[in-house]
Amino acid sequence: MRALKPILRRRLIFEIRRDYPEDGVWWLNLMLLEPGYRGNGFGGELLRALERWASSQGAHTFQFIVQKQNVKGFGFWRRMGFIETGRDTQIMGIRENIIIEMKRSFDR
Repeated sequence: MRALKPILRRRLIFEIRRDYPEDGVWWLNLMLLEPGYRGNGFGGELLRALERWASSQGAHTFQFIVQKQNVKGFGFWRRMGFIETGRDTQIMGIRENIIIEMKRSFDR
């Protein structure tokens, strides 16, 4: 992670929930990379660094949801080896979104 800090300073926002819904599974609540840094390998590099760090803390799986209309985001996660584990409808006021649950296990 330390090596990425100069590159990603103020260009990344992420939030993780540790050991949810069970020990060793970490829920990625949010991962946003500044648009100008997308599409050039930074997201994959960041994810691999995050996996190494999380693994050292006892994690073995990342899990999250992505909205169906986020086609580029869904494609990124698929390219990173995440698999779809379910779909549901999320209702927010009068808006309905299809959400896709995804997960991937990694080496410890």
